Amino acid sequence: MASIQTKECMFCKTADVLEVSSDELAAYAAKRPVQEAFPNRSLDFREQIISGTHPVCWDEMFANEED
Repeated sequence: MASIQTKECMFCKTADVLEVSSDELAAYAAKRPVQEAFPNRSLDFREQIISGTHPVCWDEMFANEED
């Protein structure tokens, strides 16, 4: 296993370390699109990789948005 340090979440100002496989890390390091580097991961996980935003924070930011 390997890990990736995320950006600071713009909502709670906290960064995380996410566990990924060696293959995922290699694809990410090779600048593959996030959906290709992490094809079996959730959209929430991918968003956290891209922006650092935690799934809970994302939900709180857009809680008042209409569907």
